Amino acid sequence: MPNLEEQVNELKDAGYPVRKGIRQFSEESGRDVADNIWLHRWAKHAAQNYPIVTRSAGVRFLENAAKGVPAFVIGIGPSLDNNIAKLKGLDGRALIFATDAAYRPLLANGIIPDLVMTYDCQSAQKNLFDHSYCEDPPALLCNSCSHPDTISAWEGPILFYNQWHTKDVFIEFLLPYIFPLIGQIPSSGTVGNMLVNVAYILGCNPIFTVGMDLCYAKHGEGWRYRCQDYKYGKIDDSGQGGWIKNDNLILYDNDDRVRSSFDEEINGEKFRVDAELKTYREALIGLCRGLGIKIIDCSVDGILRMYFRTISVEQAALEFCTYKMMEGRTVVPHLSKIIPDGRKIWEEQRKNGWVC
Repeated sequence: MPNLEEQVNELKDAGYPVRKGIRQFSEESGRDVADNIWLHRWAKHAAQNYPIVTRSAGVRFLENAAKGVPAFVIGIGPSLDNNIAKLKGLDGRALIFATDAAYRPLLANGIIPDLVMTYDCQSAQKNLFDHSYCEDPPALLCNSCSHPDTISAWEGPILFYNQWHTKDVFIEFLLPYIFPLIGQIPSSGTVGNMLVNVAYILGCNPIFTVGMDLCYAKHGEGWRYRCQDYKYGKIDDSGQGGWIKNDNLILYDNDDRVRSSFDEEINGEKFRVDAELKTYREALIGLCRGLGIKIIDCSVDGILRMYFRTISVEQAALEFCTYKMMEGRTVVPHLSKIIPDGRKIWEEQRKNGWVC
């Protein structure tokens, strides 16, 4: 891990106005965050992203933009494989919000989500958008501290938000000062939980979750914790392109993950989980209780059925998604016509020397 001096120099090279260095933050708050390996990355990325974020819309633009419209929040739990075909039956009767890792599986199965969200700030996150193909990409809701490679990998309209938690002064106080207009979203542990919050911010009702298993599924003699991933590439010698099943080992090594898993019993029923998934579950429950968010889980086989009402996607469609959305009911499906293309802004600023 870079020492303090290296972190400060890295910030200076990125154009960040460093005076006393990162230690200044912890001195003011009494919290020792100088050794936080992510702090200098967040600050560096915020500096690098400043030109494009300040020219883009934020999550505030979407507040109550889909009031009363049903929405499905799509995670990458293993149950998504059995539900993707059912989501196609919604046919414009509900909004579909995808986590970044769920984007390719949806595209590969003929579903273009209305909004995609990314949160993690590591450079490898761009891998989730590589080898994708979509003629009319949806809008991406992106962390203002995301790695620049993630932003430049997105081919479509883009909005930003500030991540928020109380672990350090940079996130709690300085980031809202740097980007005061875009709005904040609590981190809630994982992007799926944050996307539930986004649906709530948009005023969606009801909010359904699909692929938010937060537990493993039996797979042959073993376990798996995510759905099938895909990539777009050449499928035959003629050069024709198409979707190919792909194991994304860069970000999701199933075998490595399974080694840290364990059984947990809830109300007499056993689930296979790990410490990370357990944390995400507790965060989601706390988020829903704290904000009064009512979700309906359509993962069916996941662990959320122990805490929330659970129905199938088909039942959700029949009970709550009874008619197609009229033009103008919400701007969300039309964001590609409203929000600037992030790739074009990025390339324009790179030509002008504004991008680090």
